[in-house]
Amino acid sequence: MSCDQEDSLSLLEELLVLYFHDWSWGL
Repeated sequence: MSCDQEDSLSLLEELLVLYFHDWSWGL
């Protein structure tokens, strides 16, 4: 049983949120 996939998925989600947040501010 591995939770690595779930962890990386949530981490990727956080990165996406941060990326889009910065992008919207960049406009």
